[in-house]
Amino acid sequence: MTAKVKKIVVIILSVIVVLALGFVILLYRAGVFADPDVVLSERGGFAYVYMSQTGSFENFYTAQQELDKIVKEENITVDIPCGVFMDDPGKVKADDLRWQVGYLVQDSMSVDPPLECSIIPKGTYVVASIKAHPAVAAFKTYPALNKWVKENKYKITGYAVELYQKDGLVEAMFPVEKK
Repeated sequence: MTAKVKKIVVIILSVIVVLALGFVILLYRAGVFADPDVVLSERGGFAYVYMSQTGSFENFYTAQQELDKIVKEENITVDIPCGVFMDDPGKVKADDLRWQVGYLVQDSMSVDPPLECSIIPKGTYVVASIKAHPAVAAFKTYPALNKWVKENKYKITGYAVELYQKDGLVEAMFPVEKK
C-alpha cells in the first residue's frame, strides 16, 4: 500500500470512528443505555388540564404543540407536561387508542373546549423513573412496570400516567393494589 492510500484509509477510518462515537453519544443522551428505577409510592391528587385524543401515540408531540398554543392563548399557568394513556397499544389498534395530553396545574379549574380539567387520582402507584427521551422511556419503563407488578403480585387498577419533568426525568406510573 502506498503512503497516499494509507493516508486515505486513515482519514476514512477516523471519520467512521468519529461518526460512530457521535451516534453512541446520541443514544446515551436519549437514555437508550439507562435502566428505570421502579418504586411503590403514594402519588396522585394532581389537577391537570388536557386535551382528549384518539389514535396513535405517535401523534403525542403534535398534540402537545397544539395544547401549548391553546394554554398560551388562554393564559393558563401550567406546570410539568403529562400524558394519561387509557389503552394498551398491545391490545388496541393504533387508530383506536385513547389518551390525553396535558399539563399539571395548581388547582382544578373551569376551562373551555377543547380543553378539559381533571384530577389524577390519589393512591398507590408503581412508578418507573428514567432520564431519557420520552419515546425511549416508554420502551424502558412499561416492561419494567409490568414485570414489577407481576413479580410483586399487584394488579393495575387504572390508567397509565406519564410525567415529563423539566430535568429530563420521565416518570411512568400505574395505580395498583395488592392482589
